[in-house]
Amino acid sequence: MDNPKAIIKKTKKYGKGLFASEDIKKNELIADWIDGEIYEAEKCTDLSQDIRDHAIQFKQHKWIDTKNKARLLNHSCEPNCGIKGKFKIVAMRNIKEGEELTFDYEMTEDSN
Repeated sequence: MDNPKAIIKKTKKYGKGLFASEDIKKNELIADWIDGEIYEAEKCTDLSQDIRDHAIQFKQHKWIDTKNKARLLNHSCEPNCGIKGKFKIVAMRNIKEGEELTFDYEMTEDSN
């Protein structure tokens, strides 16, 4: 389930990202990994570069990746989105049209 208000655009720094095409309300669902493919590895570096760049870790030695928009969310230390439940990304505050949608990767990684 991808929110149609989350559109793919080129970022100034990181390639592709998700942006709000119109205002998004706090707690509104942005995207999820629910139908993603699960990968197991001892450590993140055992996964392919593409998987490392887009998957989220949800359990020790387990990552999930999706072909949906969720894989294009970029990191921010001051994110406007967060994880709810296991695999859903929601707006943590009201987001204005044009803002990039981001979350803090620290919420999904357990690595050295």
